[in-house]
Amino acid sequence: MALARVLKEDMLIALMVSTITLLYVCALHVQWRRHRRRLARIPIRIHVNGTRGKSTVTRLIAAGLRAGGIKTMAKTTGTTPRLILTDGSERPILRPNGPNIQEQVSTIEVACRHGVQAVVLECMAVNPEFQWISEHEMIQSHIGVITNVRLDHTDLMGARLDQIASCLANTIPRNGVLVTPEAENIGILRERAERLGTQVIHVDQGAVTDEDLAGFEDIPFRENVATALEVCRLLDVDRADALRGMQEALPDPGVLRISRCGFDGKQVLFANALAANDITSTRQIWEGVTSLCTDAQNILLVCSRRDRPARDDDFVKAIREGWDYDMLILAGQGTAAVRRRLLAGGVAGSSIVDLGASAPASVPGEIVRSLPERSVVLATGNIVGLGETIADFFYAGGVHERVHPDVVAGVACFPDPV
Repeated sequence: MALARVLKEDMLIALMVSTITLLYVCALHVQWRRHRRRLARIPIRIHVNGTRGKSTVTRLIAAGLRAGGIKTMAKTTGTTPRLILTDGSERPILRPNGPNIQEQVSTIEVACRHGVQAVVLECMAVNPEFQWISEHEMIQSHIGVITNVRLDHTDLMGARLDQIASCLANTIPRNGVLVTPEAENIGILRERAERLGTQVIHVDQGAVTDEDLAGFEDIPFRENVATALEVCRLLDVDRADALRGMQEALPDPGVLRISRCGFDGKQVLFANALAANDITSTRQIWEGVTSLCTDAQNILLVCSRRDRPARDDDFVKAIREGWDYDMLILAGQGTAAVRRRLLAGGVAGSSIVDLGASAPASVPGEIVRSLPERSVVLATGNIVGLGETIADFFYAGGVHERVHPDVVAGVACFPDPV
């Protein structure tokens, strides 16, 4: 009797588990059928991936399409996640449980409620499998964008550029169009696109003139503007209209910004490149920014995060291999270990200022106290957390003036004291 009762209870439990599993599977099936119906209601779907510039290119494309009369919604997931509505206004994306690629499904639902003609979504996945799911299950884009292939997230995407290119290629659409300015790894992207029946359009950066760039309040990269304009061209948006829309749109919080600031007699040209997570982008920005002034010392400020050790590894390697600066300031988490590795690689300790032990609130002030009278400061590494605090301090503190490189390139940036 006891054995029969136990068997009966086990059978009931098994039946309950089977029933719950079946209901769950049915619910998932219904959800995905609804999602696919929603996808079909959006005639233009654009998926933006790449190492650097995804958020900016997403914004630029959406702004260009809106200016061309196409009702467009966009979503960025970079420095500060944003839902960009059809009128260009923005809504923050709250993530109480952290980022999840399921956001792409909910964004499609919101876009359908707004009756959009186009949606532009920044890829938010890093894991290769999740990148594939994002494109081929969740978005199924008509136009895919890969902004570039550079070394970042090497722990998940691979330690070589060809491995990272293969990972990013997971978001190339099927039977669609891929737009990319990437040159070095274009062969890998073309091969994957060919297998998917997708046309590849290689972007000509030279089509964007200095005059085009001068119309932006902030400082976009030429390749980003060229990529966005190419997508707009494919969708029959007039170039002048698209460019005007891009120039008038709100920039991404992570876009390169240069400010001239004054603090207690010290003059600083502050360049915020904290969103440039990969070394290639950072070095390019460094070369451009440090060529601006002839009358200042060049300061490299690196903000570290304990959960981004691979990024610290990249900076240590690049600095040890040779980085021409007058002062290196380390801030954030784990800086003592970074300093030890730099010293072991022959970097002069006298050139390093380590602020890792300082309270976050006091770091911006200590940075200013460490600076010489005239400085060009490039802030890089990580923008989340301390990086954003530092950027806000320099934007708001002292005498503040936004500048464009065309205004200060290769000249004395600071007036002589009276």
